[in-house]
Amino acid sequence: MNRASIFQRLRSPDEFIRHIPRVKENDILAAELRSSFIIKVQGDSMINAGIYDGDMLIVDSGTMPRNGNIVVVEFNDSLLVKKLYYENDTIFLISENPIYEPIQVKDTDCFFIKGVVRNVIREMN
Repeated sequence: MNRASIFQRLRSPDEFIRHIPRVKENDILAAELRSSFIIKVQGDSMINAGIYDGDMLIVDSGTMPRNGNIVVVEFNDSLLVKKLYYENDTIFLISENPIYEPIQVKDTDCFFIKGVVRNVIREMN
């Protein structure tokens, strides 16, 4: 196929856009708007989960966190993004980067789950 025939097959952007289904805000947030918030990631502890420094995370504070969810937690005066793992009465915060050790939450720690990560927004350069 030559170049001219390729361009003939491409239609105008307006015609193409008409066939793209509209996306609602709740489809992107996957949560109620009033219980969602956005945070910006700093660091590399979750790179194997596809979360990178500078990404924006849509977090749902209205969902009950489950074992294995990626969550935003307040931990001893820091805000962390980690995978939640619990067994019996023991809670671990797991990084998705092998250079970081798991954090075991102790009774003496200040610990509060702020919400479950629902989406990642990344700027394309």
